[in-house]
Amino acid sequence: MATQRLSVEYASSANLYLRVYDAANGDVFDFADNTFKSFSQATTPHKFADAEQTGAAGQGRSQYLWDLDLSAINNTAVARDCIVKIFDNGTPSPNDNAVKEPVPLTVRLGRRGLLPVEVKCEMNVKSTSGSAAQIAVWLEHDGRKVDVDAVDSNCTAQVVVREHQSGVNLFTKTFTAADLHDDVFEAEQSTPNFTDDRQYQAKASVTLNGVTFTSEWRFVTIG
Repeated sequence: MATQRLSVEYASSANLYLRVYDAANGDVFDFADNTFKSFSQATTPHKFADAEQTGAAGQGRSQYLWDLDLSAINNTAVARDCIVKIFDNGTPSPNDNAVKEPVPLTVRLGRRGLLPVEVKCEMNVKSTSGSAAQIAVWLEHDGRKVDVDAVDSNCTAQVVVREHQSGVNLFTKTFTAADLHDDVFEAEQSTPNFTDDRQYQAKASVTLNGVTFTSEWRFVTIG
């Protein structure tokens, strides 16, 4: 679970709750089943503050804290723009007016904001037992390896390899979720046709939820 702490200042002893809206269509997040839906269909379209820090914002003022499970709000590779609104009412009503300015919240892959996503690739040749190339591809989100099949059970990856200065691809290797080992796509290319002491370029890509992330890597084969 990827949690994000949200903190707001307000008068002490209030009954603050929040709602999370999809900025694109106005649907509200239902905390009962972790889905977005129309307000009339939502069972629990609100979350009361998890804690109140009395006096933390001066006399008669408090800090109110919420821990939001961002992976429940959006754990896909497609960024979701949301709006968080804060209300004050012990018995939430659709007619309540927000008491604070709306807070923008963009979530992708269970984390806040559009953090960097990078495809990593490694390749080596099994020179002691033939010429097969061992290839590994994985995805990192802000430096953390992504559990890609948890995000998309139909996740795929691809590596396209060509020799330095060549306009023709040497081979293309594709991967499916069945090739995952410890969240890394791993497979072998049995006949890569590498030439010793040459540089090669590998264009690596990972596709999740219809979104493709790409990168380029260089490696050298040594005889």
